[in-house]
Amino acid sequence: AWPMAIMWKEFLFFTGGRSFFLAKLISGGILFAGFIFWQRSSGSDSFFVLRGDYAWIAFATFAALLALEVLTYASGCLFYELRQATQSTLAAIPMSGTRVLLEKSGGCMIALIPVVFWLCVTVFCGFEGIAQRCSMTMVISYLIMLSFSSHVAVILSLYTRWAALPLTFLITAPAFFCLAAPILGLTAVTTTIARSQHIEMTLLLSTFVNLFWTWLFILLPLQLWIRDRWNHISQL
Repeated sequence: AWPMAIMWKEFLFFTGGRSFFLAKLISGGILFAGFIFWQRSSGSDSFFVLRGDYAWIAFATFAALLALEVLTYASGCLFYELRQATQSTLAAIPMSGTRVLLEKSGGCMIALIPVVFWLCVTVFCGFEGIAQRCSMTMVISYLIMLSFSSHVAVILSLYTRWAALPLTFLITAPAFFCLAAPILGLTAVTTTIARSQHIEMTLLLSTFVNLFWTWLFILLPLQLWIRDRWNHISQL
């Protein structure tokens, strides 16, 4: 048997496979080079390091591309099976619904490697300029909202035909303002408690606490909802 067959099926047939993977990798390199030449046209002599606004704009661009790709895959991953009416076939495979969902997620994650790679390259080459404009709290907020939005997109794709992606934007945009205050408040509380106990690396600790509570109280219920809905649809 082919190990992780569903994961590779997802990568090869839903996300575009190796050819699209390479196309995204090359396109990301061209985009990064474009920022370098844009910076050089303004008088910089660097061929590799991004500085100031150029670093921040490049970082924001790749972060936006990552969010768009994640939401596109999230809104279409399970809907693709429903449109092809193959959910019952997947249910006949001797593995749990949770395993099927995890493997499908794994296939989409492989497809995200190009944009994640160039996002990391941008951070490495423009860390100073990015750090001047982006705090760790902003990064945490981005990760939490991206995780929340992707889960909402999956749920909507199991209930709607074609409107999952636009509905996700409509729902999560106001939700950002609801989640921002708890994120900032929890970060401040964690930092204060850590300092009172003379614990070092308070930023790392607050990051871990934020991500853990977000998963426990927001993402885990959504994941259980997705699993139960998928299992129900698979039996139809």
